[in-house]
Amino acid sequence: MSWSSPKDGYASLSPPRLQTVVRILCFILHQTACSANIMQEIKYIWPTALFSRQMFKERDFPMMQRLARIAEAGFDRFVQESLPEQLSADPAFRDEYENGDLSRTNVAFLHWQKHTYEEHTKNSAHDLDHKGERMPKYPNVRYQWPELYGSQDYRSLKKKIGKVTIAFSQRISKEHDLDERDLQVFVWAEVYRRDEFQYTHVHTGAVAAGIVAVQQGDGDAGQQVAFVDARGDNAPFGHRHTVRPALGQSLVFPAWAPHFVVPHSNRNAINVLLNFLVWGSGGPMDFDWEDDPTGNFVSSRKTYIKQHRDPVTSAGGASAAAGEKQPPGQSSHNGPAGDPASAPPGGRKADEL
Repeated sequence: MSWSSPKDGYASLSPPRLQTVVRILCFILHQTACSANIMQEIKYIWPTALFSRQMFKERDFPMMQRLARIAEAGFDRFVQESLPEQLSADPAFRDEYENGDLSRTNVAFLHWQKHTYEEHTKNSAHDLDHKGERMPKYPNVRYQWPELYGSQDYRSLKKKIGKVTIAFSQRISKEHDLDERDLQVFVWAEVYRRDEFQYTHVHTGAVAAGIVAVQQGDGDAGQQVAFVDARGDNAPFGHRHTVRPALGQSLVFPAWAPHFVVPHSNRNAINVLLNFLVWGSGGPMDFDWEDDPTGNFVSSRKTYIKQHRDPVTSAGGASAAAGEKQPPGQSSHNGPAGDPASAPPGGRKADEL
């Protein structure tokens, strides 16, 4: 490229080169002016967010299997030792249990686990997802579970739950500030034998709720979890979303999301689900629904449509010069103006942000 050196000491392009640069810039500006980027957006207002992540990878399977054995052994001991004591000591509970359905044993096991958690952490059992049900503490029942709470696997599980909860929270709202080190976590086990299930229910007063499958039958023998439309049962609502979590897979969702466990149909497999509720440093008594970001979650999806117009025609070029007129409302590619579906190949681009 040739340069000239004017008297003011600044180098400049020679006139032929300058004309070339100007023409290139004009062409770029003209192409930009002839292309219209149209942004279109769709918002999903207050949806129920369901977050899924593989909590236990293959290298973690031995720990997961140990936790499943601890849960199943604790359930068996409860059924053989604690449950008979409760039935004997409380006629009202015995009547309720004997007339109950096949969700009754896991419900009773949950009440026992709340009291064991209370003994372990000093958090009141009645503050843990309390729905007003009777939950007495019986004098001859042992509310200790050292096999779980004293294990390194339990401490590692809580760390994994903290990480997946933080990931879920950040996907919902960047403003929701949670510190993994300060989280309080309540874990309870559910053991499903043939035909056992859980009714539709919600949890109360927690940042997030979750489920992780630590023992699952193969294929159809795996336990299914169904999420119910939080907007209500009447049309056009009333939908249901069913998930069969893979072994080691976690599901994290708002505590208020209605869900149930589908009846277990396989006689040869026992499925074990670990459930959890998570709070901030203040625990369940320091959580207000107004602070729950999942209740005000709006998901937004933006796409951009790029439309091209023929620069020659747009500039009054060959077609216009020849006296050819475009039909009203149409562009040079014989499609309705502004219609992305009629754009030439390569003229439409949509990317999710």
